[in-house]
Parts: sequence; C-alpha cells; structure tokens
Amino acid sequence: MGTIAVVGATGTIGSRVVSALAAAGEEVRAIARRPAGAGEHVQVHVADLTDADAAIAALDGASAVYRLSCSFRDHWFWLSSGQIRA
Repeated sequence: MGTIAVVGATGTIGSRVVSALAAAGEEVRAIARRPAGAGEHVQVHVADLTDADAAIAALDGASAVYRLSCSFRDHWFWLSSGQIRA
C-alpha cells in the first residue's frame, strides 16, 4: 500500500491507530508536534499543522492519511493547494 501517515499520532486514538497499523506490517509515518510516544518501528515526523511547510513535508509521498488531530479548519488551506505528492 505504501506509507500511511497518521496525523495526531501521539494522541489517545492516534497512538492506537499507529500501533495497529505497525502490527499489521504497514509502513507508518507518525506525525505529531511532540514525538514522544509515537511508537516503535515507525517513521516519526515532527510537524505542527499551523506550519504549512512542515506539514506538507511530513505528508509528502504518503499513499494514505489518517487525520486524528484537533480541528484546524483554518490551517488546512494548504491541503487543497496541490502541494502534496502521493
């Protein structure tokens, strides 16, 4: 399937999603503001969704994204800009 990015990977739900995907043998990219608790055997990217450049870099090349972070409606403007390559 390729790399699966999990935004909010260190939260209550995100950490469980990361663990389940990794246990299933998926290639996981954990994306969070604070990497502690992101899990083992996963790629970890530190990014804050209010920083468009960091978020785009963290998502670049992912084949799927689980967005489990808080609602940042005003900060996801860059998601529809075509700057992310899958």
